[in-house]
Parts: sequence; structure tokens; C-alpha cells
Amino acid sequence: MSWVWFSVIVVLTIWVAAALAIRHWGPGRVRRRVFCPEKKIPTHVVAVASEAGYGAIRTTDIVKCDLLGPGPVTCAKRCMVRL
Repeated sequence: MSWVWFSVIVVLTIWVAAALAIRHWGPGRVRRRVFCPEKKIPTHVVAVASEAGYGAIRTTDIVKCDLLGPGPVTCAKRCMVRL
């Protein structure tokens, strides 16, 4: 009976670890530090990452930039190539 409980705990641990890894490295909003090509200084941005294919993640949009303040991002978003 103890092997059954051990197996259940191992399987649950693997599932929890996989869920945490997907949440951390998977699609969603990510905060990154990049070099702004327009103002020539480093900054923090919040980018939206989505699936680009099987097992691939791609940055699709920038929703916040520390250089621009609150509100929508109004620049050309040329720093996306650096993400």
C-alpha cells in the first residue's frame, strides 16, 4: 500500500512542477529589461508573449514601457526585436 501512495505523490509532484514551469516560461505577460533604440537608454518593458508554434514562444506586443509612463505604448516598438 505504501508504494501506491509513493507513486501518487511522485506523479502529483511532477504535475505541479510542470504546471509551474509552464506558468513561468510559457505564454503571458513578461517583464524584461531592454535597450531602447529610440532614446538610447536601457528600460523595463512589459511584453506579451504568445505561442509561435509547437514549443516556441514569441513576443507579440509591448503593453507598458517605463520611459513612456502610464497609458498605451505610443512608440514604434522597435525594441521588440531585442526581446
